[in-house]
Amino acid sequence: MKITHTQTELIAMVRANLTRLRVEAGLTQTELAKRAKLSVGWINDIEHGRRTGLSVASIAPICAGLGIHPAMLFLPPGKAAK
Repeated sequence: MKITHTQTELIAMVRANLTRLRVEAGLTQTELAKRAKLSVGWINDIEHGRRTGLSVASIAPICAGLGIHPAMLFLPPGKAAK
């Protein structure tokens, strides 16, 4: 079975998972930004869908700041490990 997702669907998954995982970790956007060495505006823009040009270079520090494997950002709703 082949599973495909549009860019819009993937970004929506990343947005939802990033927000959920950040909140579950008990972090504010500011705290995550400091950990990831990114601006709080960058984190906010991702969570609110204003930043769609995500790359490995931007996702890697976010995942490190959350202490998660990057694949966790791409899990469909209902499949996310807790």
